[in-house]
Amino acid sequence: MIRNAIGHAATRILREIEALIRIGDDDRQKPILIVEDVQSVDWASLTFLGQRHAFDLRIEGECDAVAAALSRLVDELAEREILISRQFVADIRVIPDDAHALAPPQPAGLCCQPLSIEALVLRD
Repeated sequence: MIRNAIGHAATRILREIEALIRIGDDDRQKPILIVEDVQSVDWASLTFLGQRHAFDLRIEGECDAVAAALSRLVDELAEREILISRQFVADIRVIPDDAHALAPPQPAGLCCQPLSIEALVLRD
């Protein structure tokens, strides 16, 4: 079953992603997270029930801040504890869109980094 509304688990994951990309930058340089699409699909194995979440995102802002945010996501998101009531994130990965990496769609010095994030959230 594909869900159209963003559920609690997907919302918590998005909040953690946004918090992680904004670490360490001053207010002027904080990149912006733009959510293009979110899809959640029910998932089950013989022993677990849960959902797979797929996020299509963009990070926009000053090029250095965007590069730093992407680096933090790739290096730290999988190890970050994401608290979701009665659920846990079993697997999460960041997939940068290298074909369009740091594409400057805006004035000089500003960049855009498209990426996807996939997460498997299981019921506790």
